[in-house]
Amino acid sequence: MNCQKRINGILIAGMWLSTTLLFSQQEEANKYYNDSSAYDVKCYELRITATPDSLYLKGSTQIHAQALKKTLNKFYIQLNHALKVDSLIINGLKCSFEHANYWIKASLPQPIAAGNTFHAQIFYHGYAVSSNALEGLGIGMNTGISNNHECKVFYTLSEPYAALDFFACKQWVSDKADSVKIYITTDKSYIAVANGILKKIEETLSGFHTFYWESRYPIAYYLIGFAIGNFRQYNFKFYSSAARDSVLFQNFHCYNDSDYLAVKPQIDSTISLIRFFETLTNIPYPFAREKYGHVVVPIGGGMENQTITFLQNFDYTLVAHELAHSWFGNYVTCSDWQNIWINEGFATYMSYLAVEKFYPENSLGWLSYCLNLALRDSLATVYIPNDKVFDPLRIFSYTNTYMKGAYLLHTLRYFVGSDSLYFQVWNSFLKKFAYGNAGVEEFKNILEEKTNKSWKWFFDQWFYGQGYPIINIKARLQNNFLSLTAYNKPSSSYNQYTELPVPIHVLLENGKDTILTLRISNNPTTFSFLFHTKIREIKIDPKMWLLAKYETTITSDTTPLS
Repeated sequence: MNCQKRINGILIAGMWLSTTLLFSQQEEANKYYNDSSAYDVKCYELRITATPDSLYLKGSTQIHAQALKKTLNKFYIQLNHALKVDSLIINGLKCSFEHANYWIKASLPQPIAAGNTFHAQIFYHGYAVSSNALEGLGIGMNTGISNNHECKVFYTLSEPYAALDFFACKQWVSDKADSVKIYITTDKSYIAVANGILKKIEETLSGFHTFYWESRYPIAYYLIGFAIGNFRQYNFKFYSSAARDSVLFQNFHCYNDSDYLAVKPQIDSTISLIRFFETLTNIPYPFAREKYGHVVVPIGGGMENQTITFLQNFDYTLVAHELAHSWFGNYVTCSDWQNIWINEGFATYMSYLAVEKFYPENSLGWLSYCLNLALRDSLATVYIPNDKVFDPLRIFSYTNTYMKGAYLLHTLRYFVGSDSLYFQVWNSFLKKFAYGNAGVEEFKNILEEKTNKSWKWFFDQWFYGQGYPIINIKARLQNNFLSLTAYNKPSSSYNQYTELPVPIHVLLENGKDTILTLRISNNPTTFSFLFHTKIREIKIDPKMWLLAKYETTITSDTTPLS
């Protein structure tokens, strides 16, 4: 998800009350899904009838699952209680159930032994209501009209806890389904788009048709999504040397003719981004057998639905960010929402790396913008605290999760000291947890294996620790003599930083500039340097490597040295 997204396509009175209720039921979900008597989802099969003319939908969810360590006597699944459940069938037998507070709870007519598979079908209908202040379902209309082409869109946004607004699901991020099948029936004037490959379109009676999309890659529940609209399409295949095959690239939009021609170069630039990210990670685009695509929907930002990103527009860094999730977020998914940094920190930093690669003249401007936001909260951690794990506003904090999370990766890159080694760590991490889940500790373990040293101190201070370091430097320039007194202090009294290697760029009159690296601790220390020629100026951390706030005083004295 891109950090720009804040409000979905529908506004609902009492939304915050609804969200509070959602948090409480998600706590119940954690208890149930952690229980060894729960189940592992193998496949979701969704059948939904809807149009952009209304939020009314009729649907069914079939879940293919396997009982885990204990005999399964009860079956719990989540679905927004705004939708009326018509029936629940497990292994062909109707079940009695209750449906309240986003939960469907059923006692099984026949127990399911540990290790056995089963099928559950939930049939439901009603007017969709968003359960979450950030996500859910929505209807959107754009204002651009060309040849009487007014765009209407019905769309889903599920991250982190809103998939239950349109299908019955297990909202447990580490339980990836092996596959998903999505049948969407809608009016013939509309196109339905979803994850994976379009297998067929079936004509039905009464002016409707059904789109059957299927994905056979492991997928987290929140990455399942669809959109229905009177879309125009722009599709082609491109060859990926990394994947050693052609990859389908699909785009669905409602731009008028002139606007489409204006954004086409931006759409096409996605291909160079894919190839760059393949080179950067040394991992081919992870879903090459199916597709990569975009759907333009009226949201603020974007959402990385697996193989089919939903976008507000084709802003370069937005496109790069959502595409980056194909590696960090979709290919390797955070182990839980406390570790959302695996998704959003990496995707944000990868969008910076794209700027660094293709628009290097803008790279320092991007870093400055990112750092200013990352330093806004002097008490925040990148890690999501226990008491905030059900709060989407904290999980998707623009300043802490995205900007600070990205800058932490920038600082770590500097500390590792070798881009080759640094991105080898990324590659090893992605390979080890391919199509699975991982958190910061798993990343740290890979980092330690590849660099052969401990990084516990770094993550304790910069990831789990509150705030950021404040580096105080007083510098005095006197002809060819440089004196600096420096120390670091934490922005939060609950944190403490070790020595920080601060780069100082010294510009000399003879043009032979040099870079000093000062090891700045929390005790004031004076450093003195004598050069063979006069010092013109100094620049402190000119490439902006450190996630830190600087308090600097630089004075010049032209008095000759005695």
